[in-house]
Amino acid sequence: MHDSRRERRERGTSLVEVMITLAIVVVLGSAFGASVRNMAPVYRWQQGTREVVQTLREARQYAIAKNATVDVQLTADQLTVVDRSHGDAEVLVAALPQGITLRGLPVDGDTVTFSPRSTCTGPSSIQVAHGAEDHNITLIKATGRVLAR
Repeated sequence: MHDSRRERRERGTSLVEVMITLAIVVVLGSAFGASVRNMAPVYRWQQGTREVVQTLREARQYAIAKNATVDVQLTADQLTVVDRSHGDAEVLVAALPQGITLRGLPVDGDTVTFSPRSTCTGPSSIQVAHGAEDHNITLIKATGRVLAR
């Protein structure tokens, strides 16, 4: 009797053990896949907010470094940075990621103007939207700082 137990252990795993292991892996994999699928739109929305904030901050730094007046023209799907001090030269055009829009702008867009003295004019906040949710970007006009909240 002692030998039969030893032989059973040496044979390896049974088909039932392999099937149970595979079932557990499938259940865990499907739960992980669903959570990743749900996170993709949130990541895209956060990335869009970061891109808008980065573009505005770069425009502010450009205005200070070049001693120039810089406009950032905002439309629903892109930002265009224009150096007004050097003949309205376009410096940068940044398209927003797919599905991301700027909400609360007039139909023809809006403009944020950064001066070389580190101040800005234009809207005091910008909403970056994805579906029903949005992030608010605040512009502090006295210092030209750009804050994402």
